[in-house]
Amino acid sequence: MVNIAILVPALALAFSGLADARDCTKGLRYCGYNLLKIGNYKDTIRHELQRTGHWSWDAKKERILTDNSRFVCGDAGAINYVDFCSGGCADGGSGKNDFC
Repeated sequence: MVNIAILVPALALAFSGLADARDCTKGLRYCGYNLLKIGNYKDTIRHELQRTGHWSWDAKKERILTDNSRFVCGDAGAINYVDFCSGGCADGGSGKNDFC
């Protein structure tokens, strides 16, 4: 019989790397590059940029648009496009809005 006191900590340690991705914080504005750092937002960002007419299929433009667009976080990690920072998007710091 497997001892639960040993099994639970062992499983927690084994799967600890899977918990790195997380959702954004509701109400905060994020640069695209910060969303990519905190979770699996690549496809979500692309779909949101396409939905709002701000997408380019050019790979270089795609990266610039993704990194320098700002999104507001909604319920359950959903995002909505806010604007594009033509001068670059800046990290506002932990718990604060990113800004242009």
